[in-house]
Amino acid sequence: MLMIAAGEIQKALIRVSELIVEAEPVLTEIDSIIGDGDHGTGMKRGFSAVYDLLNIKSFTAVPDLFYMTGMELLKKMGGASGVLFGSFFISGAKVQFQNEKEITLSEMSLVFRSGTDSIMKRGKAQSGDKTMIDALIPASRAFQEAVVQGCSRRECFERAYKASLQGAQATVEMIPKRGRAKNFRLDAIGYPDPGAISVTYIFGGLKDVLS
Repeated sequence: MLMIAAGEIQKALIRVSELIVEAEPVLTEIDSIIGDGDHGTGMKRGFSAVYDLLNIKSFTAVPDLFYMTGMELLKKMGGASGVLFGSFFISGAKVQFQNEKEITLSEMSLVFRSGTDSIMKRGKAQSGDKTMIDALIPASRAFQEAVVQGCSRRECFERAYKASLQGAQATVEMIPKRGRAKNFRLDAIGYPDPGAISVTYIFGGLKDVLS
């Protein structure tokens, strides 16, 4: 199916929340080495709130679903990560959908692009700065290219997930230029950016359900 219903996206975001909550120890360990050590706990706190919300309330409109997900992250995570991850979903809610109850793959591509642009604007990060952007840009681009090529829904999400993994892995060799990690400079080489790793769980959860 090329259309994606709000209920399917809700199930996918529940899966995303599960993956990120489970990954808290990994995210905390990485951030403790090249950051301030609170990325994992912040992500767990934010996505635990999203998990609770989505298991209590059913959404029939995609914009409402993205907006409320973003607001939960913004309110519960706190800090820069809360603003950035929250803005990703809130920006996605602003896309002009033809049908709010189910969206096309092209519209989902716009959600990813809008969210990525919002994070780049707020965080002032560029590709190569060793941030979540280094996973978001390739994932968003891979999804868009797959849609343009007329790929199946499964192929679109699988390509995006694979690209996010490759992008996150590429941060291992990068020197950080943004956030707390920039203070570590060369010492940060050899470790992936925790924000980029978090992005892989988002696309992994979407892939698990929406493929």
